[in-house]
Amino acid sequence: MKNDTFLLSIIIPCYNSEYYIIPCLDSIVSQVDSQVQIIIVNDGSTDNSDTVIKNYLTEYKDHNISYKNQCNNGVSAARNIGLDYAEGKYITFVDSDDMLDNSYWSTIKPIIESEEYDLIDFKFSRIFERDGKISIRKERVKKIENTSINNPLANTFELSEWHVWTRIIKKEIAIADKFEIGKRYEDMLYTPYTYLRAKKILHLNNTLYLYRDNPDSITSNIRESDIHDITFSIKKMIHYIQQTNQSDDKHIKELITYMIVNCFQEVKRMHKKLYGYYNYSNETSRGIKISLLHCDTKHINYKTYLQMKYNSADKFISKIRYQLKRPKQQ
Repeated sequence: MKNDTFLLSIIIPCYNSEYYIIPCLDSIVSQVDSQVQIIIVNDGSTDNSDTVIKNYLTEYKDHNISYKNQCNNGVSAARNIGLDYAEGKYITFVDSDDMLDNSYWSTIKPIIESEEYDLIDFKFSRIFERDGKISIRKERVKKIENTSINNPLANTFELSEWHVWTRIIKKEIAIADKFEIGKRYEDMLYTPYTYLRAKKILHLNNTLYLYRDNPDSITSNIRESDIHDITFSIKKMIHYIQQTNQSDDKHIKELITYMIVNCFQEVKRMHKKLYGYYNYSNETSRGIKISLLHCDTKHINYKTYLQMKYNSADKFISKIRYQLKRPKQQ
């Protein structure tokens, strides 16, 4: 099959998903046609994922499924391999323990056939599995305090929900960047830039992706290095805006403000979870103050602005509160 006959490449990084990879693949294979390329990248799984996938490929020889193996190097490296082999006009990602809604391809195909849009995004639902029973819950739409009529990307950046698997991206935009290897918040370091490069975007209200709720997700198991990953994402965005000479663009500055503020709130949450208070290092404290210089402060809640500008004082106050709440040792 010629490369230009693929409309869509679906990249599936897989690590220790022996129990979930078959439902994942079935949800795709059962509805797509010959215009879809499926790329599975096994990230050095230590369970039976490799055997399960190979048996599946034997059964589905007629489908456009490519299988790649790598030594364990993380989801970012696995996705990058997928990008290297992707031949579709559009690219998307599916995690190996998740599934596609059965209306996915019938909804997406006519849209990408037109090649009108650079990026399409859509909704997702959560899958919960308890005691062998599966339930699906639609994800709630978060409320936005500030909206901008003149800046169509404002809502997206203010929400800052950067799941790469709820996006379908034109190939030339998808391959313009790589996922950062060794970082756990890889979607935050990749997805925003696809929006900044896209000229025409379609937002769908359809729920097309089923995300399996994972108690071991990174939001539940925070590491100290995650704080550095979040601050790195701010530095990367500031560098990108400076490199592309967009620092003075008021619409871009608004978007960057939303992203920086959301990163700051995430850094606060992580510190509270790890230490009980905002135990900012000197480097983190300086980084917060520097990032504030790149913000349009009229798009920042005044309390948040003060917490960012005077984060050392906020650290001191939060530490006192934490110590007062701690039970006294006998």
